[in-house]
Parts: sequence; C-alpha cells; structure tokens
Amino acid sequence: MAKLSTLSGALRWPDSVEERVAQLRAIVAQKQYRNYQDMVLDLFTASAILVVYDSLNDKNKLNLISRPLREMADIAFRVYGLTSN
Repeated sequence: MAKLSTLSGALRWPDSVEERVAQLRAIVAQKQYRNYQDMVLDLFTASAILVVYDSLNDKNKLNLISRPLREMADIAFRVYGLTSN
C-alpha cells in the first residue's frame, strides 16, 4: 500500500481506484477510522461502501469508486435504506 500523504492533519483521499479500495479494506480489516480532508471515514461507512462495491459488476464498481468519498457513502447508505432520500 502506498504511503499516506497528509494535509493539515487529515489524510488525502487517494486518486487511484486501487488505492481507494485498499484504503477502505484497510479500515475494515483494522477496525479503525481515518480522517480525510472532507470527512471522517469510520468502520461502518467503509464497510457499507465495500458491501455495495463488492456486489456491483465491473463497470458499476468503477463508477462508484470514482466518485467523491462523501457521495460514495451517500449511495451506500441509500442502498441500505439509512437515509430519507
């Protein structure tokens, strides 16, 4: 896994698709959270994103993981029915 870069105490969300998936899987495996520039990514959110990601076909996996972090979380929570939208 690539070295994490920091910006004013918060990690930078990776640009590469592979690194994004690796970061999500690391959070789940380590049962931790990470603070990125625009949000705190906790175990529950990372797990929800990965469950949705793993259930998609390759085209839709790329579509999901290419989105901004907050948008990925919103999509995962909508799939789970955890938002009112």
